[in-house]
Amino acid sequence: MSFLDLDFSEDIRNLSFNSEVVDMDVYNVSFTNCSFTNMDFSASKIEDVIFDDCKFTNCSFQFFNTESILRCSFDGCKIFGFNLENLSLIKDCVFSDCNLKYINFDNVNVKNSKFINCNFNDGKFYKVSLNKVQFLSSSFFNFEFYNTDLNGIDFRTDDISGTTFSIMNIKGMIVNQEQALYLSKFLGIKIEDKI
Repeated sequence: MSFLDLDFSEDIRNLSFNSEVVDMDVYNVSFTNCSFTNMDFSASKIEDVIFDDCKFTNCSFQFFNTESILRCSFDGCKIFGFNLENLSLIKDCVFSDCNLKYINFDNVNVKNSKFINCNFNDGKFYKVSLNKVQFLSSSFFNFEFYNTDLNGIDFRTDDISGTTFSIMNIKGMIVNQEQALYLSKFLGIKIEDKI
């Protein structure tokens, strides 16, 4: 199945997709206020797509061998229980004001992308490669980072309280003083007041 040079924002609103789709290519499409439920985007390629106020529920991208999500914008989207596994690449994407609760990134490469004011609560990154990725004013409460190199990643404007980190992956993270105090517990450091 292929969508090419379509704009659903002008002609169709409140469109719902609910099925398993394999090998779906989407190029230069704009979706506004659309719903995607139980969708399997395996072997799909999504390029230059705008998702505005869309809802993704229990969807997955798995077992990719090619570049998969390129130059896409997700604005005000609700992306619940979304699994991104063995995805070769998310590149040049912007996620703004998105609820990414329960998101699962497993063995994913993310390059030159921004996450602005996003809710990552109760999700996880496992074996994720982050290259020129920015997190700005996002929340990571009860989030898990495992086997994900965070060297050079700036979290100063983000809420990382309640987040779990692998000790070997926090070296080189950029954090503020309050966050540094929180991270000290992963290093086994005891901070006590003067006697």
